[in-house]
Amino acid sequence: MKQVVEIELKGFSRTIAELEWLLLILVLLYFVVPTSIITDSWGLTLAMIIYASFIFSFRYSKLFTEETHWKLAIETWAMFVFITWAVYNSGGIESPLLNLYLLVIIVSALTLGKLTTLLEFIMITAVYFYLGRSENTESIYSITEFGEMMILFAPILLVGYVTTLLAADVQYARQELVMLSDTDELTGLKNRRAFKSELSNEVKKSMRYKRPFSIMMLDA
Repeated sequence: MKQVVEIELKGFSRTIAELEWLLLILVLLYFVVPTSIITDSWGLTLAMIIYASFIFSFRYSKLFTEETHWKLAIETWAMFVFITWAVYNSGGIESPLLNLYLLVIIVSALTLGKLTTLLEFIMITAVYFYLGRSENTESIYSITEFGEMMILFAPILLVGYVTTLLAADVQYARQELVMLSDTDELTGLKNRRAFKSELSNEVKKSMRYKRPFSIMMLDA
């Protein structure tokens, strides 16, 4: 099971790395297009520089070599902060960069589970309505304005909901496959594959903590 998780984390990590650079390139392309609406070019430039520095230091330095869920979570939250900064400096809720929040929701749903995805979705919703309120403080609470904002926000809501459901189904199916591959169908006990995996983990622990371990064999 642990080996499967490690392989998954490495795969997720490679995917997130590609998405990070894709996100940066998309914002850069929007920045250089002459017709783009940018309220603060220096702020957006600073955001791109800081985010690129984060990617280099966090992904290509030797400080974070082990792939963990915490590392993936930090990277998704960094994506959220960068997108929020970019949206704020490029027209607020009218910015076409608003749809980049879909990347955060999809990545979180596929790698971090329902709880983290829900938390990030709540934060995205709060930012969305904050940006709308900052643009028009008088009519934000009117039914018409609220309805218009919900229509604009509906695609993100729908994608987030569907992706979370699909991710939960994939996670359940993956756990079932792991259980079937590690269990003997006749006896219901762990098979040779599971034994080799557990043995490898115990050997690593023994070498890491400088402690011996024993194996007991019983034959009924």
